[in-house]
Amino acid sequence: MAVELCITSNFTFLLGASHPEEYMEQAAAAGLQAIAIADENSVAGIVRAHQRAREIARNLRARAAAVARDGPVGAPCRPSSASAAAACG
Repeated sequence: MAVELCITSNFTFLLGASHPEEYMEQAAAAGLQAIAIADENSVAGIVRAHQRAREIARNLRARAAAVARDGPVGAPCRPSSASAAAACG
């Protein structure tokens, strides 16, 4: 199974173009079972993508790419369970 791991949504200023929900719909249309949205310095689009993923029975992998002024500081990483729980209330 192929999984796209380098998607940035429109929550990544000046880089991403599409809404997270649209990525989930396009993944379903392409036959992908899962994708990972890796916005820079944010997981703001994850909630919208997750809601749409649940509606269309697809898997979403939450990632965040940390970027400093001088450039990327690391590969997209998975938020911990504690941080995800805190962000989702």
